[in-house]
Amino acid sequence: MLKKILKKEDGSVPVIVAFAMVALLSLTATIIDLGMAYSQRASLQTAADSAALAGASALPDKSLATQKANEYIVKNGYNPSDIMISFEDDGDSIIVSANKKVDLCFARIFGKKNIDITVSAGAKKDPPRLGGPFDYLIFSGSNTAALNLGGKFYINGSIHSNGTINASPSYGVITGAAEASKTIFI
Repeated sequence: MLKKILKKEDGSVPVIVAFAMVALLSLTATIIDLGMAYSQRASLQTAADSAALAGASALPDKSLATQKANEYIVKNGYNPSDIMISFEDDGDSIIVSANKKVDLCFARIFGKKNIDITVSAGAKKDPPRLGGPFDYLIFSGSNTAALNLGGKFYINGSIHSNGTINASPSYGVITGAAEASKTIFI
């Protein structure tokens, strides 16, 4: 009897086509859902990137950095409750992490209602550049007059003189470069 069933092949093509269509439609549905999830992930990553960069511009003020990061999350269409903000390197770096559930359409047939996507972005505030053209906190363009620094001072940047720099402080700090075209006396 089994031989008769196997020999009789009438109507087998529609069955094979039906199975192939189910497989093909399942694959297509999965690709569409994954494409939608990828698009949502890219959008969330963009929001996290912009929030991290905006927050880094306000560092080392962590409160202002958090406020700016949240502002950019909202500008990108997300809720600040969707993100987590943390700081590293003594407040010089900000990390924005986000986690979101993306609802799926076609994967519900297989029992999968949503997918979690997680993104993270970090930014660090660069220290001020030292030296370079017109990047000085104090600049003396005179070739003949000396730039004299004395007493107590704290200079958070670089200094330059086209002539001479004379520094004889009781207490002095220069966080950047000290450049002179002629001579530096300390």
